[in-house]
Amino acid sequence: MSENGGPQSSELPWRRTRILGRTLAYLGGREATILLSSVAFSFLVSIFPFIVLLLTLAAYLDWTELRETIFSAFYHFFPISQEFIIRNLEIQTRSVARMQVISFLILAWSVSAFFFSLEASLDSAYRVPRFRQFSRSQLLGTGLTLLFGLVAFAFMAAFRGFQIVAREWFAVTAQSRLWLEQAALVAMGAALTFLFVFLVLYFLPHRKRRVKQVALESLFAGLLWWVGNLIFRALVPFGSVQEIYGPFYVSVTLLLWALASGAILMGTARLSEDGFFSRRSAESSEESAAAPLPAD
Repeated sequence: MSENGGPQSSELPWRRTRILGRTLAYLGGREATILLSSVAFSFLVSIFPFIVLLLTLAAYLDWTELRETIFSAFYHFFPISQEFIIRNLEIQTRSVARMQVISFLILAWSVSAFFFSLEASLDSAYRVPRFRQFSRSQLLGTGLTLLFGLVAFAFMAAFRGFQIVAREWFAVTAQSRLWLEQAALVAMGAALTFLFVFLVLYFLPHRKRRVKQVALESLFAGLLWWVGNLIFRALVPFGSVQEIYGPFYVSVTLLLWALASGAILMGTARLSEDGFFSRRSAESSEESAAAPLPAD
């Protein structure tokens, strides 16, 4: 042990290896599998209403070009069959226009199911002893839906503004301008990913969070998601999902992708709970890992 009571530097890699092993075992267990399945399913049924939510905001501003930017952003967001998904989205959402406020709120409430499932998963990963009331979780999920919708909308509007500036002010070739736009889209996507993870890890768990700790967790989870996303996209063509599931392979692949993304968030939460990102003693980490889960 060091003089300050913490583990020696030589003990940290072994302690973190044990924490990582326990986290992988937790993610492969019954409870985490059920929770992750709920997250993946709720994502699949919520993502398309969320896109409609953004298109509704664009309709309020009467900004036709922004609608194209939204489709372009989600073209890069989905890991497979982008042209198929976006083409059908464009067809199905041509009639989207301005909604009444009550209809807009109902749409946001329907998307909030994703955040409710994610909250239950994070509460499990953080070993939260007491859970929120269902009504408060629904209100929180609806609020986060509206908040993240506005944030995503602002990022897309900023990207659309960058496209206009690049075309009007930058005296570069069309190919160079395309590279600039791609670089800006990647940078904004990375910032939006970090912000989304931060909002989720800060607000959803039913416990007090420190901004510094949540920022560290968000950076770790965001980087891990980007690397995992690239690996997932590279491996999808070599899988047999399309041969096995036929016309349903797009939905199944999106479910697997959402499952992996949820596992990254839950895994990050459990790693943090067990002290993976801190230098606290190994004994306190072991005691935290052995703490019983709250009863239903």
